[in-house]
Amino acid sequence: MKGSLAIVGLVCAAHAWGQAHDEGLAAGRAANPTLRSFVSAPSASSVVPGYTTTPPETGYYGLPSLAAPAATLLALCRTAPPTDVRCQAITTAHDSAANPRPPLAPTDPAVVAATAIANDPTSILGAITGTYSACATQRRLVSPATFDQQSCYDYYRRAQNQLCQKTLTVQVDWSCPAGDTGPNATFNPVTGVNDYTCTETTTRIDYTCPVGYDLFVATTGEKLCREQANPTNTIPATPVTVTVTREVAAIATETDLWDNPCSGLEARVPPGLLPPDGAALPTGAQALGPGCWTSVNARPAPVRMPCRRPGASTARM
Repeated sequence: MKGSLAIVGLVCAAHAWGQAHDEGLAAGRAANPTLRSFVSAPSASSVVPGYTTTPPETGYYGLPSLAAPAATLLALCRTAPPTDVRCQAITTAHDSAANPRPPLAPTDPAVVAATAIANDPTSILGAITGTYSACATQRRLVSPATFDQQSCYDYYRRAQNQLCQKTLTVQVDWSCPAGDTGPNATFNPVTGVNDYTCTETTTRIDYTCPVGYDLFVATTGEKLCREQANPTNTIPATPVTVTVTREVAAIATETDLWDNPCSGLEARVPPGLLPPDGAALPTGAQALGPGCWTSVNARPAPVRMPCRRPGASTARM
């Protein structure tokens, strides 16, 4: 009987506490509009001592450290009168924070209780299995089903010697560097073809002297003319612009132009398994399946390539 009364008492206490909590929330929400009207400059200046919209602390914004301003303010508040509520709050907060706190041992009842809850929450909260039974896995369609059609083909066997002929036309265009003229074609009787060159034109300054004078360079670097009959008589040399031309090799640009009627057959050979143009199967090579071949005794070294199973046909997946 006593046990039943204890349970009823706990339920009533919990209900009373929950009702008081709800009433407190309702009272706070009802007071918010009234209190909000006091959070303004006129109202604050009438109830907050020393209120100002331009406090000096705004100058602290952006400082890398507030240690020095804090120490200065604390020293100033130590000498402030007791009526300065601002300084009283600052010094009280600082002294309270500086007071030593009693040690908290692992055997403290609060620490022991918290550790027990962390180690076994169900010992306090009880089992929560079934509490969220309304929750269930939801499934939704992210995207509609997609279908992919793939095909495989029966590649030509190399040993079938599907003959075809393709023609490579190599086109060579000749050009000259900027500023040069050409290209100039000159027949070479040794090679039987034309040699192509470009004419490079440059200019330089030469110095000349009249007849009876010799050209020399003075210690100052100036070009002078010395009279042969009277070496002490010198005159400035005459600058003359000289144009020089020489032939340099032209620039060749090669373009390969293929006439390839074999492209349809080449497309049916797996990548990497088609020998280079003009190369036949090595001696002793055998075709082991569609699009694959191997050389057993080829020289100088055997050539081995992967093979596919023969008889491949079109398939859909």
